[in-house]
Amino acid sequence: MGIIRGFSLMFLANSIALYLAGIVLPEISISQTVEGFAATAAALTLINLLIKPLIRLALGPILLLTLGLGSVLVNAVTLLFLDVLLSTITIGGLTNLLVVALIVGMSNLVISLTARFI
Repeated sequence: MGIIRGFSLMFLANSIALYLAGIVLPEISISQTVEGFAATAAALTLINLLIKPLIRLALGPILLLTLGLGSVLVNAVTLLFLDVLLSTITIGGLTNLLVVALIVGMSNLVISLTARFI
């Protein structure tokens, strides 16, 4: 898969996941402007591309012991980093952070599986 195509698909998956999280959970505050929402989705995509591999490496033993279920924790750490980094998104509470991490993980999984067949 090409770099631009992969980035575009990941951006699409993150946009859908953030939109769904904003609708489902009222404690999640995401910028309502198109520019703010796109900046948030782009920042999450860049965090997933650049920082998430380092987090996976650091949490490797947890991922191995939990047979991959620790990937929710990895997604939660990336979303927490996004929350700290940008003022366009606010995630209130640990439970909401874990639910958003599940939504983002499932969205990325669905898009990556369908991208193999495109």
